[in-house]
Amino acid sequence: MIPRFDYHLTSAERPRLGLIVLQADERIESDFRRLIPAGTDLFVSRIASGREVTPDTLAEMEARLPASAALLPQARAFDAIGYACTSGAAQIGPAAVA
Repeated sequence: MIPRFDYHLTSAERPRLGLIVLQADERIESDFRRLIPAGTDLFVSRIASGREVTPDTLAEMEARLPASAALLPQARAFDAIGYACTSGAAQIGPAAVA
């Protein structure tokens, strides 16, 4: 009889997710950490947002996205970077957010 041993494959690097969050958002980080798989690194950057959500304030965030993304750690590439503002992404458009 051949003995069997339990084993688990491990990756040398953990998955890395970046998240750009509205300045006023107080929930998304804890919610996101609860939803992503264990062993995933989550890094968060903030983007300035107005007190009111209007098409104009959402569109203004487009110019701030690159600076917010640049504040994420640069030592290693991210597997994905998300913009945690559905209405902003819809107003700005997927091409500009990418």
